[in-house]
Amino acid sequence: MHRYLVVANQTLGGQELLDAVRDRMARGPAEFWVLAPATPTTHLITDFGALSGAFPIDPSVMPTAADVRDEGIAVARSNLDRELGRLREIGATADGAVGDPNPMVAIEKAVEEQPFDEIIPVSPAGSRSICRTASAAKSTSR
Repeated sequence: MHRYLVVANQTLGGQELLDAVRDRMARGPAEFWVLAPATPTTHLITDFGALSGAFPIDPSVMPTAADVRDEGIAVARSNLDRELGRLREIGATADGAVGDPNPMVAIEKAVEEQPFDEIIPVSPAGSRSICRTASAAKSTSR
């Protein structure tokens, strides 16, 4: 049984991931662990920062660090739940978790806790994905 670590958050939901999972399933028995780093969404800070240049903003309406963190966790959880459903619909054995906001820290923790044969990073449309083995990721993270 091959075990794959899928790493993505805001890029979950695309055809690229379904194609990669189907490809791995065609190779033989497979399990997928989807890791969704709780990357904070930056639109709150960006929107308010842009507005502050146009007119004064009451600091009490600015999002707090906790607001940004909590929204990152909520978005990651929602994306994860939706993606697990999509993967299971195509017959994949899949589970997952929300991880550390820093994707590299999240990957390091996942690789330390479970063995994986391959890491499948899901990149935004138009960027290149590079699949690396878990052992390669471990050796470069030290």
